[in-house]
Amino acid sequence: MSSEGDMKYLGRLPKSILLDIKEKTVERELVVRNTSSSALNNLETVLRLVEGGKIKVSAKNGRPPLSAQRKLSKRLQDGDWYNENGIPEDIGYIQAFAWPVLLQGTGLAKADGNILKLTNRGKKALKDHFPKVIKDTWSKWQTNKFLDEFSRVDLIKGQKSTRGRTLYAAHWRRPVLYEGLLLCTPGKWLSVNELIRAMHDRGLEFDVARYAWKLYVEDANYGHLNEYEDQTMIKMRYVLAYLFEYAATLGIIDVAYITPDGALSDYDGLWAWGSGDMIVNFLSRYDGLLFIRINPLGAFAMEMTDTYEAGPQKSRAVFTVLPNHDIVVTDARSLSPADRLFLEKTCLKKSPVLWKMTIHTLLEAAQDGTTTEEIRAFLESRSTQPIPGTVTTLLNDTNKRSTGFEYAGRSHLVACKDTVVQKLVTTDAKFSKLCRPAGEKHIVILPGKEKQFMTALLRLGYVVPQLRERIRPISTGKRNSSL
Repeated sequence: MSSEGDMKYLGRLPKSILLDIKEKTVERELVVRNTSSSALNNLETVLRLVEGGKIKVSAKNGRPPLSAQRKLSKRLQDGDWYNENGIPEDIGYIQAFAWPVLLQGTGLAKADGNILKLTNRGKKALKDHFPKVIKDTWSKWQTNKFLDEFSRVDLIKGQKSTRGRTLYAAHWRRPVLYEGLLLCTPGKWLSVNELIRAMHDRGLEFDVARYAWKLYVEDANYGHLNEYEDQTMIKMRYVLAYLFEYAATLGIIDVAYITPDGALSDYDGLWAWGSGDMIVNFLSRYDGLLFIRINPLGAFAMEMTDTYEAGPQKSRAVFTVLPNHDIVVTDARSLSPADRLFLEKTCLKKSPVLWKMTIHTLLEAAQDGTTTEEIRAFLESRSTQPIPGTVTTLLNDTNKRSTGFEYAGRSHLVACKDTVVQKLVTTDAKFSKLCRPAGEKHIVILPGKEKQFMTALLRLGYVVPQLRERIRPISTGKRNSSL
């Protein structure tokens, strides 16, 4: 162990951890995850999934249901922190829960009913430099009011009291933890306990609960937490949730952890612990996080460095583009989930290793906002060979077909009693910039010209009944909820 300033760092991580559980010594393997690369890939994957309307959330609170978390966990690079095999269900998902929440809490996505949709900011993020997106997301997360990380400590009940707010607002706590991370030297491992100790020594303190006596475990009468006046146990769970579920998911810190079962023992003194139906041996799913390290992406995101330089990039030549518009996967292992999602969006899947581009699939993608420039860049960056001329021709044709029209806004169709009335309006010079004839007995009011049209029509001695009510949502800037 080495020290730098007031912080004590580890020279190297242990391979395993010894725990005393129920009077027995248990050895647990220490899992080490470097997060920056996977976080950048997962960011693109999740944005692509949201772009395709493939992530469901609760229409009430925006949280992803268990089924959505399960599906997302299978798309994440390296999987969630705890993969399903041999892991108790009580732990649940961590990264797969965090990603939809992070996107909503930082304005990259929002719920449309029970489906997550990209905002304009989210659409721009897909075309932006992903390290910068991570930096912006981490910064915005510190002040978000979408979710309190402590609410994910499910076993501590009473967080939502009917009388008064039990907890202090999370956006008051996060800046303190953020300052604590700034104390750390990038690239050096330290324990979570050491981070908390150093924060305490520097006066970086925060409280989670306003009324700790309202919090309890298992039994509201006997499992209350008011005896823990310094909130040490509560604070620890908040710190662990903040670090493991959000900082690590975004690739800010690398993590070393064990399974949470028996990893901490500070709750053993709780009167109600182990009573009733309680069968788990951890207070939170985050109890197994032991060591952290700020990595290069985290140092960039927290402005400890000016730039982010990723490690040596492995070859991204993962498929071959053929003259007949087929795409043959040559390195399935290196094909990322985000790559597969982009292929799903732009091509027709023939088999797990064969995709085909058609004018129809490319136009469908263009209709959803994907440009031919994006498709061309995707193919060139991942193909083992130069893009064939026939494919370039297909892309050029798609570009012409997808740029020939442009959305100009919503219009109103007005029916005329006869052709005489229609011609009276459409041949009047005052109306030339306000409307257009449609057939023999209809007039189309140009988008944004509704008020001027009504004024000019009234001067002509005519009105369209109820038109004012019809256009009010547009003229006042309000959206028509039915569209």
